[in-house]
Amino acid sequence: MRDVRVDDGEVVNPDQDYGVVTLGFLPTGGDGYPFPTGDAFDFTGLLNAGVQTGAATFADDGTEQDALAEYLLANHATSETAFDEADTGRDLDGRIVNLAYQDGAELDAAVDNFIFV
Repeated sequence: MRDVRVDDGEVVNPDQDYGVVTLGFLPTGGDGYPFPTGDAFDFTGLLNAGVQTGAATFADDGTEQDALAEYLLANHATSETAFDEADTGRDLDGRIVNLAYQDGAELDAAVDNFIFV
């Protein structure tokens, strides 16, 4: 199922409620992203300051660093499961589309492979 949320920089259905998972500093004004405020803003922080459980204990639970470390340890901790794909140049990268180097066709193709809920 393909559900487009933003088309050419415009929100398709501005009255729709959306759930968003993001880096912890962004909804509090980091980098100037326009997150809602007041009653429209239902923020649930996951940071558990001072608590370090799981396999990776160098960062507090709920931080981006801990989430990435736990994921990598759970999925890529051995030589058999380690990420081993060669990197590609920016002109062929289908994961991050830089319109200064690509025409956007890669983005359209990539979006067709996502499942939006």
